[in-house]
Amino acid sequence: MIHIISGTHRNDSYTLTLSRLYMQLLEQEGISSQIFSLQELPSPFFKDNSIFGTPSSDVENLLITHIRIPKILVWICPEYNGSYPGLVKLLIDSCPPVWFKNKLSVLVGLGTGRSGNVRGMDHLTSVLHYLGSDVLPLKVPVSGIHNLVSKDGTQVDPLVATALRQQIAELKSRIATFAL
Repeated sequence: MIHIISGTHRNDSYTLTLSRLYMQLLEQEGISSQIFSLQELPSPFFKDNSIFGTPSSDVENLLITHIRIPKILVWICPEYNGSYPGLVKLLIDSCPPVWFKNKLSVLVGLGTGRSGNVRGMDHLTSVLHYLGSDVLPLKVPVSGIHNLVSKDGTQVDPLVATALRQQIAELKSRIATFAL
């Protein structure tokens, strides 16, 4: 199963909307997936993780389920201060590096500005490569998300939908390599 990481803990975010849309597109292709919204992280995560202490069993179980076990991770990451969110960095840092080795990562960036988090996807690509993950070359930046996708995800700009479908087609060609 593919796990989609909705890379923010903010309520009512376009990141979660786009994650749900991505899951629907995968389902249309007969691919099962699950969303891991960083809103699911319990508040103790910010202080009870492998960096700042010992992770709670709840945090450890979430990380095992959504990071260690899946072979394919789809990262939906908003732009935060010209990169990806610090919470995503903390999530990665809270896992043993070996958990990312030989996985396939798929990246979708979004932002309200003009770049769709292109720089953040480049930063995340560098980190994931360093950890031994393969990153799908086709990354999808969604610029001006608030103008292209309705908050409930029912209205999607056709060019955004096409770009996501193209990425999913490339992902489908690689799935067998990563033995779901």
